[in-house]
Amino acid sequence: MLRASGLPSVEWGENFVVRGFRTRARVVGALTVCVSIGGFASGAGAAGTKPAPVIEAARQVTTDANPTRLFDVPTVVVDPRDPRTVVVAVGDARNGGCELRVSRDAGASWVTTAKNLMPANLPYCVHRNTGSYIAPAFASDGTLYVALSGTPANDHPNGPMTAIVSRTTDLGVTNELSTVATARTDLTFTSITGTTETNLIGQHRYASIAVDPHNPLRVYRGWRYGLRGTVVENAAPRIPYVATSLDGGKTWSEPVNTVTTIPSGEKIFAGDVPVMVVGNDGTVYSFTKEIQDVAIPAAQRGKIRLLMSTSTDGGKTWAATVINPGATSVTNPFAAIDPKTGEMYVTWDQREGNGPQQVLLMSSVDHGKTWTTPVSLPDDTAAKNIEHYNPGISVAPNGRVDVAWFDFRNDPYFVARTATAAPVVRYADIYMTSSFDGGKTWAPNQRVTDRAIDTSVGVTFSNYGLRGTVGIASTDASAYVVWPDSRAGHPDLEAEDAYFTRVRFADDAPTTAGGGTSSLEWVALGAAIAAIVGGLALGAGTRMVGTASPSRTEGAQPARG
Repeated sequence: MLRASGLPSVEWGENFVVRGFRTRARVVGALTVCVSIGGFASGAGAAGTKPAPVIEAARQVTTDANPTRLFDVPTVVVDPRDPRTVVVAVGDARNGGCELRVSRDAGASWVTTAKNLMPANLPYCVHRNTGSYIAPAFASDGTLYVALSGTPANDHPNGPMTAIVSRTTDLGVTNELSTVATARTDLTFTSITGTTETNLIGQHRYASIAVDPHNPLRVYRGWRYGLRGTVVENAAPRIPYVATSLDGGKTWSEPVNTVTTIPSGEKIFAGDVPVMVVGNDGTVYSFTKEIQDVAIPAAQRGKIRLLMSTSTDGGKTWAATVINPGATSVTNPFAAIDPKTGEMYVTWDQREGNGPQQVLLMSSVDHGKTWTTPVSLPDDTAAKNIEHYNPGISVAPNGRVDVAWFDFRNDPYFVARTATAAPVVRYADIYMTSSFDGGKTWAPNQRVTDRAIDTSVGVTFSNYGLRGTVGIASTDASAYVVWPDSRAGHPDLEAEDAYFTRVRFADDAPTTAGGGTSSLEWVALGAAIAAIVGGLALGAGTRMVGTASPSRTEGAQPARG
């Protein structure tokens, strides 16, 4: 575990090495035009006759002048009443607050409506480790709910965490806060080995939220609960909790553990944050990964499984099942549901043994009773063992399924994982694919980012690993994608921002802001300049300063998070 002044401490969740160079020549400039040429598919593949979408140029959402800003893990939602009204929720890892940025023109321009959603006594919402710490969700009437976990200034980032929900009917201009679960600092726990720890700190860590599609007052708030000790990290099993509100977030039920036992009678030791979707009939589905701790007897350890819990009584009781046997290393799954058919989709990334981390997806048409065989979504050359991380998923009202993830296929510094060494990564891109037939076939991967993300700058991959799922929200005409990006900051100051692009599927008008460039223009620009600067990337490396960052070492947990 590493700590730094002013930043969250981090439990490394995934082994890899970042080529942590700093350069004033900005090697990424040459790299951008070289990589962008091959980044856009020329036509549809197995998905049939659908043409490739138009990917607009990236736009900087967080434009604060602070040179040390660290806007991380942005998420995006779209107003169900207006597909051009988009909200990005993002946390500042430097200052700890979480805020809302709003666009009413499909991402062409942005305003800050809520500079910090947190209450004065719990100002920090950005916390350590990989995972979501801010989760927005729209209700059918346009009410926006935002799930947060807050800590006091004197105990950040390792102190008690309180589960909070912010409710706004004007996109963040005014906000009502409610406390879902308050943390305590005087707790005691006896482990299965008989060891007792006292004065433990309760942490309602990470956040998820879902709203009943036919009842905007019925809201479900999820989180992962755990106890932090002064000596032992995560002294007790982590519990996926869900609380329910029937009055629009004013009051909340007692939290319920969504995962206790499965039909075989086997007790589940621990689970991660529950990610929820709600069906048209009001059934709530919660998805999480199993967590296996070093305290578990060796005979009980195995692969990290994916779990689904179902509630048909408004979150009062839950029935859990194993929906995938999992793998050696698994991220928490993210889910989406078709608003018309009820078909459910789950995506995650996993690694088996020393293989690469792969993005997988499976679906169910019978309310989770059966699931399709997982399909790998990246279409790069499997022999290269490229790493793919943290997929996000969204389903448009017309049923189109969109999935986006972090991808290192264009990274010139990439070195694949071996039995004795973590993978080496530096330049990431966001890639995505879509299905127009309920997940039966998938379009060729599209490169969403218009230039590579230097992951040696900022906190998403470099030094602190504050990663979350790629933010994505779908309308019938477009997919909105957000991600953390260090391009606008000085490399020595580690600045990071939230960036946004619109992927247009239908014959819809492009959005431009300040002379923004379309994706086709980016391709043309790359082709024109590549012959001149194509060989400069390595040459610029002679002016780099700094050293490679240390490898990231797996902690006590065998899976990330």
